[in-house]
Amino acid sequence: MERIQNIIRESGGEITKVDSWGKRKLAYTIDKEKEGFYYFLHFSQNPGGISEIKRQLKLMPEVLRFMVLKLEHGGKDA
Repeated sequence: MERIQNIIRESGGEITKVDSWGKRKLAYTIDKEKEGFYYFLHFSQNPGGISEIKRQLKLMPEVLRFMVLKLEHGGKDA
């Protein structure tokens, strides 16, 4: 998780919230894995930095899946 946070910071982002949801059963098997650790990160980032974050996450074999969503201004923290 620290490595991912560093990637966000190095690309100019600011992390505002980190939630660890712990180890949970996956909805379906991914790369022969049935369980995984879930994390929720809320961060602000320039649009140009998002593509670098996604690229880095795709290269990390320990990251099975990820999703990056955009919150509109005034949006509530999930």
